[in-house]
Amino acid sequence: MNPLADTTSGFWTSPTSGQRYGTRWIVNIPALDTSLTVTSKPGHELQSAFGGLYEGAATVTGRYRGNPITGQAFVEQNGNWR
Repeated sequence: MNPLADTTSGFWTSPTSGQRYGTRWIVNIPALDTSLTVTSKPGHELQSAFGGLYEGAATVTGRYRGNPITGQAFVEQNGNWR
C-alpha cells in the first residue's frame, strides 16, 4: 500500500520508546485538484509488544478545487521516521 504522503516536515521523538514519528504532512491529490496539510499533535504514543504505536487526532487545512477547507483527521503510525 502506498502512503498518501511519504514524507513529513515535522517530527516528535518519544521519550519512552525513542521512536520518531511524523507530525506534519502535505497531501496532494491532483485528480481532485486538492492539496491538504495534515498536522498532528505530538505525544500520542501507545506501547505494545512491538514497540510504540502513534495514534492521535489531527487538523486538516488546504484547498479543494480552489476553495479553502478545514477539517479533522485521525493519524496512525507504526515504525520509525528517519
